[in-house]
Parts: sequence; C-alpha cells; structure tokens
Amino acid sequence: MAKDSRSHERHPIPARVDVFGAHVALNQPVADLSLGGCCVHGPSIESCGAEVDLTLVFQGDTNAISVRGSIVRVDQDETGIQFIKVEDEQKWAIRKQIRAMAQALRRT
Repeated sequence: MAKDSRSHERHPIPARVDVFGAHVALNQPVADLSLGGCCVHGPSIESCGAEVDLTLVFQGDTNAISVRGSIVRVDQDETGIQFIKVEDEQKWAIRKQIRAMAQALRRT
C-alpha cells in the first residue's frame, strides 16, 4: 500500500464553498478540509492547474474565509483544490474551524 504523501490531515467539515475562476460555482458542498486545501463535491468547472478564488462558509458560523487555490485533481464527482499564497490569518481561521468541528464531534 502506498503511503499518503499529504502534509495536512483531512477533516470532514460541514461547509460550502463558492469557487470563482474562469467560471463560477456557488454553494458547493465541501467533502473535506485541511490546512493545505479542500475537496469539493460535484463536477469541476475548472481544469487542473487553474487558479481560483474560494469563499468557504461554515455551518453555524457567519464568518467566511476567502483564500486562493489551485485545482490539483479533477474527478467525475470531486475536485481537489490546494490552497496557495495563504496568509497567517487565513491559516488561523481554517485551523479554528477544524478544531471547532473536532470538538463538536467529540461531544456527540
């Protein structure tokens, strides 16, 4: 079995994302999130290598996180997006959402 080469652990997060590139896809469900990127459910509107602007919106939170990304994987039903040029404030906000979801899951 091949070792997973990801630098960041992926987490299932109840979130939606708006994707802005050559095309626009609004309110797409997020399959998982990490400090390095996210996986989006649904057919891709961009091809591998395309840079996009993302707005992540988390369930139960009124704050959105805007971040730049690059399409790294396109499957029939999912798109993998790697975050690029991420500022410390954006990393902190993503980490906060991951921790909040982990705490909520531990309570259930």
